[in-house]
Amino acid sequence: MAVYTIQATFGRGELTPKLHSRADLDLWKMGLKTCLNFTVLRQGGAARRPGTQYIDAVRNQDRPARLIPFIYNSGPNAQTYVLVLNDGVFRAYALGGRVAGVEVAHPYADADLFQIDYDQTNDVLDLAHKNYAPRRIARQSDTSWSINTVQFRFGPHLPVNVTATSLTPSATGNAIPQMTGNTAPSGTAAASSVNTYPAWGAFDRDGTTTWTAASKATEWLSYTFPIAKVITGYSVQCGTGAIGGDLYTNRAPRTWTFEGFDGTNWIVLDSQFGQTSWSDNEIRFFRFINPTAYIGYRINVSSNNGGAYIAIAEMAFTEDTNTAPAVTLTASSTVGINGGAGFSSSDVGRIIAVLGSNAVYRAFAITAVVSSTVVQAKLDDAPLPTVQSTLQWRLGAWGATPGWPAHVCTFEGRKIYARTNAQPSGIWGTKSGGYGTMLDFSTTVPVQDDDAISFTLTDVNEIQWIAEGSDLLIGTAGAARTMGRDSPNLPFSANNYRQSLASTYASNPVKVAALPDVAQVVMTSRAAAEAQPSPKVVAP
Repeated sequence: MAVYTIQATFGRGELTPKLHSRADLDLWKMGLKTCLNFTVLRQGGAARRPGTQYIDAVRNQDRPARLIPFIYNSGPNAQTYVLVLNDGVFRAYALGGRVAGVEVAHPYADADLFQIDYDQTNDVLDLAHKNYAPRRIARQSDTSWSINTVQFRFGPHLPVNVTATSLTPSATGNAIPQMTGNTAPSGTAAASSVNTYPAWGAFDRDGTTTWTAASKATEWLSYTFPIAKVITGYSVQCGTGAIGGDLYTNRAPRTWTFEGFDGTNWIVLDSQFGQTSWSDNEIRFFRFINPTAYIGYRINVSSNNGGAYIAIAEMAFTEDTNTAPAVTLTASSTVGINGGAGFSSSDVGRIIAVLGSNAVYRAFAITAVVSSTVVQAKLDDAPLPTVQSTLQWRLGAWGATPGWPAHVCTFEGRKIYARTNAQPSGIWGTKSGGYGTMLDFSTTVPVQDDDAISFTLTDVNEIQWIAEGSDLLIGTAGAARTMGRDSPNLPFSANNYRQSLASTYASNPVKVAALPDVAQVVMTSRAAAEAQPSPKVVAP
């Protein structure tokens, strides 16, 4: 006669066929041979998988459609949507219907829809695909949506050039000319007071001619252009050494405002507080948002770091890239550039970084390719200290030539991207918190904990997916790996990381979904694949 055992729980979900005869194991008594169209509950029971409801027809039923969830919150005031990408546009669906008026064009070809990776942060959804620059879908309101190319700056970059090819810029990118006097060659340098070197000494490209004010009370240093310019960044350089035992690092400004002059009033554009611990000749760069062209700009210093006077060795201004003149970058050969082919038209928009005489890289965005060895580029960084040739340069890691990142997620306060055609096992993380309007891949010397990071896996296999967990989870074509903090008490950074082998099982290029609990096993993907209408639960 048949013997039926009581199955009190299905908590182990569906078991591998290799365990179907292992009745001696405790988990066998809690497992299933087949779990089709059912969801195993945390409490051990099983409930039918929720069904589907007809809502709407896609825009063009002859073309594929990709469904992507968009969940702003899932609480009592839930704001959840399904985005449907089909026929070159995306639509938004919510509360059992289509959101009227939402139909936004997207660039993805039909054949590429199911290779799109995505990651949501609040009201924005970041998209990644190896053949497209990163995009971002943003929800401004229930009926207002947009999709735009994500802007990024200061990187990421390929490894530093190791060939004999040098790169020579035609200019530093400084909006202020090299001054030889307070009014020469153009514009006007001025200061509230002078103790030693005059105002123009801070704009002469010579860090030894340091403008020094007559006090350490509030003092200002300014430069007025012949015509108004849109300035979006500035750098301040500390002097070196000491005078009479008074260190220039103590004379460096500590608290100040940076202001623009509209012809009548000084308008505060940036404020800095507690700028301490300067080192000799150190240059600090500050960026701010400014859409307005001002005729003059000044730094208004209210305190220094304890010295007898306020002193600034050099200042430089960065002009908005929309109006700034281009700098010519000339390579000595094509060796080391795009596999020896040199620059190509597809490099337009790509970043290229050049090492300055202060041992800090400065990023330029390529705007035009003149030849295989010459490009035009605009500075998107602090200006170079001087014009000189260098073997130390780096091409951008992303672009039409090296390819675009295929995967994206958020981890430890950074937006993480992975896998390009040129670097199939490469991983790049923004500066900590640096994934707002623009992706910030800036780094400093020495490296700080919040700097952008870049890694190449020790596993040379192509990255198939990345996902956020207690560590960064990475699936490759040959294994599964994790990356996280080396010391748990310190932040994840280029100074504190480790990567480990999690398993030797290869991964497929799929979107990874995290289960809320080991005991909650959802077999809907298998049900869809097998398309069997009858749900069933079968014990081993």
